[in-house]
Amino acid sequence: KAPTAYGCDLMQPVQVFEDCRAGFQSGGAWFFTPSEAKLVDCHFLRCHAGTVSGGGLSSANGASVEMIRGSIMGCSGASGGGVWIYGSSTLRLLDVTIAECRATADDGDGGGIFMSADASVLTMSGGAIRDCEAPGSGGGLWIGATAQAHLHGVAVQRCKAQDGGGMFLLGVVSLVDVGIEDCYATGARAAMYSRALLRAERVRVARASGEFPVELQSTSTWTDSTFVDCFNGPAVESGAHSFTRLSIRGATQYGLTAGVGTG
Repeated sequence: KAPTAYGCDLMQPVQVFEDCRAGFQSGGAWFFTPSEAKLVDCHFLRCHAGTVSGGGLSSANGASVEMIRGSIMGCSGASGGGVWIYGSSTLRLLDVTIAECRATADDGDGGGIFMSADASVLTMSGGAIRDCEAPGSGGGLWIGATAQAHLHGVAVQRCKAQDGGGMFLLGVVSLVDVGIEDCYATGARAAMYSRALLRAERVRVARASGEFPVELQSTSTWTDSTFVDCFNGPAVESGAHSFTRLSIRGATQYGLTAGVGTG
């Protein structure tokens, strides 16, 4: 059975969750064990969570949720303005747009999507994360230490944070045919800050506004990826990283930079 969320009754045959609010968490919909839910052409509009997370949609504590098409727009929460994933749960997004969502806590993370540091899994195919914002890290996407995220054919655009305007990555992450464009960080690392085990294939980073578009620690492999019109190319801070057929065009300061003892 689908649970009752704070603010909206999921048992009702509706496709739009609009202006829903929760004083605690999960403004639009909250799925938890033993939920197995499939949402088709659903829209979460201007839903808000109060003191915790998950303004639009939360997949929690072992839930398995699939969302096909639809959108999560104008939502907010302390962290995870659009989506909050935690507690060894699974979320699959297919051709879903997450836009204009924001983390509202003073140090809130994950304006679009926030994944807690646990064994949850996110799969996102197609769709976009656009115009999302966080005061802390990961304007578009924040991935915790033992989580897994797999993005294919996703556009991350015009997202903003203090650190990692587009993405802040821990855990295990794969990015295939992903574009990170026009993202901004008020500190550094405009497009991505990665301390993840990262696989990046055909990733395009363009017009990142900040000292470093991408800063890398831990381990990463990059294949057939492109940096276009950024202040610098990728900056390797520590760890082991490989680049195959990397293209850097229009950098105004450095191309590829690497710290001592990295490679």
